[in-house]
Formats: sequence, C-alpha cells, structure tokens
Amino acid sequence: MSGNGAPKRVLYVEANTDGTIGGSHTCLLELIRGLDRSRFEPLVLFYEDNALVDAFQEAASEVVIFHKPRVFRLPSLKRAAREGSLMGQLSWPLLLGKKGYNLASQLLVPTAGLARIMKERRVDLVHLNNAVVHPPEAAMAARLLGLPCLVHQRAVCEGLGPRTKRLAEGLKAVACVSRHVMESLVENGVEAAKCHLVYDGCDTEALAARVTRPAAEVRREFGLSNGQPMLLLVGNVKEWKGQRTAVEAAVLLRERYPDLKLLLVGGVSDEAYAGSLRERIAEAGLERNIIWCGYRHDVPELMSAADIVLHTSIEPEPFGITILEAAASSKPIVATEIGGPLETVQDGVTGLLVPPAEPQLLAEAIRTLLAQPALAAGFGAAARERLERLFSLKAHIGQVEQLYSACL
Repeated sequence: MSGNGAPKRVLYVEANTDGTIGGSHTCLLELIRGLDRSRFEPLVLFYEDNALVDAFQEAASEVVIFHKPRVFRLPSLKRAAREGSLMGQLSWPLLLGKKGYNLASQLLVPTAGLARIMKERRVDLVHLNNAVVHPPEAAMAARLLGLPCLVHQRAVCEGLGPRTKRLAEGLKAVACVSRHVMESLVENGVEAAKCHLVYDGCDTEALAARVTRPAAEVRREFGLSNGQPMLLLVGNVKEWKGQRTAVEAAVLLRERYPDLKLLLVGGVSDEAYAGSLRERIAEAGLERNIIWCGYRHDVPELMSAADIVLHTSIEPEPFGITILEAAASSKPIVATEIGGPLETVQDGVTGLLVPPAEPQLLAEAIRTLLAQPALAAGFGAAARERLERLFSLKAHIGQVEQLYSACL
C-alpha cells in the first residue's frame, strides 16, 4: 500500500490475448497519459506482449507481461470409448484429471501469481480494463488481498454465470462506456448503483499533433489522386465488425466510382473470416480497390486523408472509439444504428446511420456523401463540435479519477 500522502498505485489489467490491438488498449493508454500523477501512479499488466508495450512503458511506472498457462485439451474421449482403446477405458479418470489441471492452471495458480504481483508492488486499487470480472483471477486476487476493484466495461454483457455474479458483487464500481453497455449489465444482474456512465474521450490536439504528412501524400501512398474517393474502416478483422458489409458496398459502388479505395485497417483476429473476405474480394475483382493495411500507428493521418469513415459492426458496438477519432478529424461517418453509435452519431447531423448488414443501404449513404461534399463537410464540422462538447479526454479522465477516489 502507498504511504500517507503518496500517490495511490493503480494496477491496470488488460486481458486481451488474440494478438490484436483494439480500443481497449488505445483508450487505456490515453487515460494513463492524462492521469493526475500527484494522486495516482499507474502500473499496467498485460496477458501478452503487444505493439503498444513501448508506449505504455513510457506512460506508466511499470509494465508487466503476465503469462497464463494454456488450457489442457484431450482428444475426443467419446470416440476412444467407442473404439475400446486404453484411452477410452480411462476416459473418466482422464476427464477428471483434465478438469482438475485446468482449474489449477487457469484459476488457482494465476490468482496466486497475480496476488503476489499486487502485494509486491503495493497496489492500492485494481482496474480491470475489459469487462466485469475479466479476468476472474484478477478479481479474485484483489478480493483475497482486500483491495478495491473497479471494472471498465468495454463489452456488451450477454449473460453472467453464477460465479461471475458472485465476483461482481465484490466490485466497487463499473465504468460503462455507453448507456447500451450499462443497460446490458443491469439487465444481467449487476447492481445498478455500481454502474456509472463514463464515455471514452478523445484528445483532439494530441491526434492533430500525430498528423505529420499532408493528406495528398497519404493518399499517394495508396495510389489515390485528388477526386478519387477514399473510404476508411478501422477495426480488428472479425466477423461482428462487419467488414463484409463494406466489401459488398464497394462492389455496388465500383461502377460509379471505379477508382474508389477502401482501406481496411486493423489486425486479424479471425483468420477464417479474413480468408473468406479475401476470396470475395478476388471473386469481385476488387484487389486494386480494397487495401488491407493491418495494424497502423498512423490512423490519425489516414483519417485526415479519408473522405468518409465507416463503422460497420453487425452486432451492437459497445462504444466505437473510431467514431470519435473521425470526429476529431472533422470527417463524416457512416455507422450502423446499433449499440454505441446511437449515442455518438447524430443521424443527419454528424453522419449517417444505416441498418447493420445492409450493403445496399451502406452504399447509398456513401453515394450521398460523395455526391454532396458540402453536406459531408457540414457533418464533419458538427461531429467535431459535438466531440469537444461531450466526449473530451479531459472529462473522461476526470470521471475515472472521481471513481477512484470513491473506491479508495
């Protein structure tokens, strides 16, 4: 524990393990950079190495990579039992052994390891950065040590098991990134009094400082000259993010805009889905129109050069930090009308909302903005003004710090 008068030590736990960088990473980094260091000292624990570790090491007092053992799996015991093999005859002892090993390796041992890390580093508060009691071992370690635990709920809650509900009872507070997320938690049994609406924030000045190349230079990188449409979709490549809808919309737009470019920015966390997208792009002959960019550090520069930013999730998006980044660049956005975008996009004012998984309607919205540049510019300007009024990073950090004070 920190001494009297010393800044309180906050341990942030980021549990993503799919090899990608997403909004949970970038939002956490901005929060840590802006914390009042006279009151709070940030330490960060990751469950895997990632492309932002160096940035976190500059921003935090310490970064720890915590390696959790892999789940132990057995081949099909039912088949072995049918075949009468030795493994089949030992199926029940093997199954019990597997369950016992996984209980120890996935919960008990990690809980002990995290408790040791928290104790050695004299942590005052634990901040889980993904979802309610995820990972459970971090919540359990905090409870064992009597440490207050706060959760940043960055996912829509689709149900909580009995164990998760019991652990959630011990939480001090839950910061929900949208009303949609908060309502999903309350509907699934999390105490409403513990849930607080804390929108993610965006630092417009910091993003502007990261734009070091003229838009024309960025566009040339992708073979674009002035007048050729550039669409930008930022998000890790997974089915619910809806990249397929954007690809199908590009098919529909190609006749009118043969030189259109659609940039897909984000790491691949679902290889099968990415493979099916590549097949569809090749089948449609759009290899020159759709560019796979992978993870990029220069998203603000891509935003500055784009004509329209797309957000195409086909399941409710918890929040969608990309929408704020587009607003910071005064860009119009076309987003799906489910989840967080209903709170961050004003339809017909800061952008256009369309139903999910409807390529025809997405293409129509894009056509509207490309055909009316004055309308698109007006949307972008309104989005920037609304961002500064409702979604500033300073306000976000202030709300989180207030929750810390209430928890300690």
